[in-house]
Order: sequence, then C-alpha cells, then structure tokens
Amino acid sequence: GMIILPVITKLLGVANYGIWAQLRGVVTLIAPFALLGLPSALVRFLPAEKDKKRVQDGVYSVLALISVIAFIVALFFLFFSGFIANFFQTQPVLIKILSLIIILECLNVVILDALVAFQELKKYSFLLIFQTIGQILLVIGAVFLGYGLYGAVLSLLFIRLITFFLLSIYIFKKIGIKIPTFSPIKKYLYFSLPLLGGSLFYWVV
Repeated sequence: GMIILPVITKLLGVANYGIWAQLRGVVTLIAPFALLGLPSALVRFLPAEKDKKRVQDGVYSVLALISVIAFIVALFFLFFSGFIANFFQTQPVLIKILSLIIILECLNVVILDALVAFQELKKYSFLLIFQTIGQILLVIGAVFLGYGLYGAVLSLLFIRLITFFLLSIYIFKKIGIKIPTFSPIKKYLYFSLPLLGGSLFYWVV
C-alpha cells in the first residue's frame, strides 16, 4: 500500500485509486465466503494423515469443491458485470478480469494452506513474498508504461496466474494426481463452516 498508493494516485488520480481499492476489497471480502473456511480444515486435519491417498483425497476434494464455488461466483460477476461496473463507476472489463482473479485467489489460498499442512513453510513464505513483490513490480510497470488502471488490474490477474502455475507444479510433485471422492468434505465442513462467522463480522466492520 505504501508503494502502490502514491504511484496510482499521482499517475492515475485519486478517483482511480478509489476504484482500485474497491476492486481489491471485493476480492478480500468475497474469497473467504467462497472458500467456506476449508483451507483451515486442511491445516487442521492433513498433518495427522499418514495415508497418501487420504492426503490426496483431502487436497483434491477441497480444490474441486472450491473450484466449482469460485466458478459460480465468477459467473455471477460476469453476468452482472455491467451493473457492478456502474456501481463502482468503472469499466465492465475490469469486473470481468476481477472474476478471474477471484477464481485464482481462491485456488491459490487452498494450495498455500496445503503447504502449511505439509509444514513446507519456506516454500509458503517464498511464494507469498514472490506474489507480493511480483504484484508491486507489475502494477507499477503497467502504470508507468501507460496501461492505466486496466493494466494494473490485469497485473493482479497475471501474478496470480504465475503463482497458481508454480503451486500446481509443487502439489503435483508432492502428492501426485488423484480424482477426488469428496469423502472427507463433510468432516471438513463441520470444522470450517463455523469459522465463516469471523468472515461475516469482517464484512460488517
């Protein structure tokens, strides 16, 4: 914020920074509900699992379910992009890009929390730092090159796409690939759904 705020406000104006903050805020507020608290369930239950197939089923069941939910949320944003863009006083194309960002944000959070469950904290820290620094550089670069707010929002999508690519390679190498059976989802939801209360109150605040 300390770096991006002056760049956007000086080069694009205060109004565009307001739109930027709104779009970022939407991702921050929507993602926890789309995730249903399931990444926390992975951190809670996976460390105790010794059976690789059960670990695979846990990770891929959560990823598959979250993919469907995030896709539905993205379709909502795509379908109502004109209305939402009018509410934010911006262009519909930015809302359409935002819908893709929400999908990648949700999937990345799931895999990042899987890293925590696997106690791969160095990789977890590296990828978080990589995404943060990459985001700053791409956003500033896009703004300085004259691509405006469109370029800045597209940068958010691009860095999340790269992060997802790196995370996917890691998870495939770590646990392999398995078609999910969704058998652990019920147990996970019993643990995770009460955690949505925190997200709800965050919305209220």
